[in-house]
Amino acid sequence: MDARQHPLVLLSSALILGLLVGFGCEAWPGLAPWLGGALGLAAAAGLWRLPQRLGPLAGVVLAVAAAQVHWQRPPPALLPDPFRDGRPVDLTGRVAEPARRTRDGLRLELDAVRVEGAALGPKNRRAVAEPPPDFAARELVGRVVLSVPDRQRTAELVLGARVRTAVALRRVLPTPNPGVSDPAEVMLNRRITARGTARSVVVETPATSWIDALRDRFRDAVASATPEAATLLEAMMLGDQGTLDPERQDRWRRAGITHILSISGLHVAVVAIAAELAVRFAFAAWPWWSTRRSARRPAAIVAMFAGWLYVVVAGAPLAAVRSALMVSALFAARAIGRTTGGGSVLALAALVTLLRDPWAVKDPSFQLSYAAVAGLILGAPQPTSPAPTRLRAALRGLGLALMTSAVCTLATLPILLVHFGAVSVAGLVTNLVAVPLSSLAVVIPGFIALIGATLGLNTPVLWVSDLLVPWLEAIARWGAVVPELRHAGVSWFELVLTTICAVLCLLRRSRSQVVVGLVCGVVGVVGLPRGRSAGLEAVFLAVGHGDAVLLRLPSGHDLLVDGGGDPLGKRDIGGTIVVPALESLGVEALDAVVLTHPHPDHFRGLRPVFERFPVRELWWNGETSRDPEFTAMLEAADRQGTIRRRPNGAIELGEVVLETLHPVDGAGAVVPHEALEQNDNSIVLRVRYRDFSLLLTGDIEGPAEELLVATTDLKATVLKVPHHGSRTSSSEAFLDAVRPLYAVCGSADHGRFPFPHDEIAQRYADRGIPLWITGRSGAARLWTDGARWEVTSAR
Repeated sequence: MDARQHPLVLLSSALILGLLVGFGCEAWPGLAPWLGGALGLAAAAGLWRLPQRLGPLAGVVLAVAAAQVHWQRPPPALLPDPFRDGRPVDLTGRVAEPARRTRDGLRLELDAVRVEGAALGPKNRRAVAEPPPDFAARELVGRVVLSVPDRQRTAELVLGARVRTAVALRRVLPTPNPGVSDPAEVMLNRRITARGTARSVVVETPATSWIDALRDRFRDAVASATPEAATLLEAMMLGDQGTLDPERQDRWRRAGITHILSISGLHVAVVAIAAELAVRFAFAAWPWWSTRRSARRPAAIVAMFAGWLYVVVAGAPLAAVRSALMVSALFAARAIGRTTGGGSVLALAALVTLLRDPWAVKDPSFQLSYAAVAGLILGAPQPTSPAPTRLRAALRGLGLALMTSAVCTLATLPILLVHFGAVSVAGLVTNLVAVPLSSLAVVIPGFIALIGATLGLNTPVLWVSDLLVPWLEAIARWGAVVPELRHAGVSWFELVLTTICAVLCLLRRSRSQVVVGLVCGVVGVVGLPRGRSAGLEAVFLAVGHGDAVLLRLPSGHDLLVDGGGDPLGKRDIGGTIVVPALESLGVEALDAVVLTHPHPDHFRGLRPVFERFPVRELWWNGETSRDPEFTAMLEAADRQGTIRRRPNGAIELGEVVLETLHPVDGAGAVVPHEALEQNDNSIVLRVRYRDFSLLLTGDIEGPAEELLVATTDLKATVLKVPHHGSRTSSSEAFLDAVRPLYAVCGSADHGRFPFPHDEIAQRYADRGIPLWITGRSGAARLWTDGARWEVTSAR
């Protein structure tokens, strides 16, 4: 590559490499700038054969970018410990983005946030108890996201308005799980450091915003469409994806067309091109005008204006802004009568985006959009000669469309596998119809309605959406039936192989290179044989307030103890965390699922597990729940012939012995005690492997602990903290009986039950017992060979 012909490509590549270096050196922040500068100079001098002046410049850009990551990194925990207890605080802040509708109300993003401990409840009727001294008024660093149930307040909650509310804040902490992308990392990248749910919001300082007013007028216009079309219009024109049904979103994802729902370069380009064509058509309709002035420059200017109007009204999401930058560069070049290469336009958009927000380089949407465009620039097929007949022209067009879709899939293959662990096979075909159809059904009618709302005109065009959206839904339903190509837990070696495949197949320099690329791709996607680590392994997944522990035994047996779950039913813990984590860890079948007790935070995540994996046995204590999800879980187990049993005594699986310590009768069989509550009837297992032992305690509390201390030898090397560290568990006598060297606590670290309780955490600290809290540090991996043992992050 000649740097003098493509300087923007060079500088954007240096910037991206510098940012990646910065993230790769998170453990050694001081090393990043120096390593970034060295790599930049080496790359500038060797890889691109740069002229003398551009070489040092690229190195400087790369070094500064690497250092910038660390200068702008948001602190991991910006709220003091008193915020953990669910106490409402008096919060004031400025609305930083247009309010977005969700299924439950509104989503508000605030900056310039100030909190005070002496909070007042809704409508100032209820005063909160006197806060601790460190609850003094303070400014929060970063932004706060609020969920507000009231949907009808968008007219007041506009950009720039200062609002006040009483809300229980919780910190945004990264809690990574194996094989699962962590939404907290995305929020921290956007400098969102706290979140909460407010019952009501009071506007202290009103503001006016033409953007919010226009969004509300557009919503009024959309109300005339069918509900099915209206939700799509709001999602694709305003970015209010929270109004979409989760099942509907999942159906579109499996069909490979979920990208259509996001405001992306596709929509911006469609709007800009449609505006340009409208101007050219208007010029052509008046020959007197078109003979005196060219339509090229006015059409390009109107196209840029239309694209940016769409982006601004949509709330200026990052993906739409960078798309608007690319579209603007293309039309600006067209306006001044110059041509510009696609690579330079892409590089310019990358430079502007990353200089504005260097954390965007970690955003999957950024990676996917740039990889797709770069793939089209490198490998998009072009017709070599005109077709002799209309039939051949149509067949050639269909073939080119299929190849273009395949190029996009190939270019984004490594990123899809890393972030989502799946590639939609149906997407190769569904996108051919869904992409142009969505433009005709939603984007163009929606933009015309938006212009009508801007001018205060009634534009009856949404009947087009009512007519065509059912066809889009039919395509999604058809595509969702086709199985996905799943491969969770991509290793670095497999990532390198799939990247080599994408590069060689896109460049297509020779047939041998393409063959090599395809072989690398097959090996990378199918995956290499994964051997089990020698010894006993226990993975404590971060599932919020709940337990989900995978036991991988040296004998080859895999057991899952509990499956987590959201008691409120708002999150699918099993489908979004437990199943992907098990897949990424190489689990193909489970020898047993152990349900310690029938509470939602332990069983609600198990139904997806039974639907995804063969499970030989279900171990439980026989107690049931009235929760319909419990019945659905048992039915899913019965459909695959899972055997239900109550464990009895010690079970030997190779060198590992599973001891059932509680609740048992005189013969060692599991029998719930009538005098105990469900928590205290949790199955307690001790896993022994040579000189090592792990005690899994479910949600037992004081009464069960007292019974165990009096009747059982509880000594264990590592302890799973009882009942998530509640104040009613982990008694002094119990800890003295167990005498663990390490403890793991499954807790969300916020909300109504901010476990572990401070008193309990101090109790462990007083005994010198290190405490791993999944709600603060993510999933934990315990490994032992029976003598040595270690606890590390499971990510």
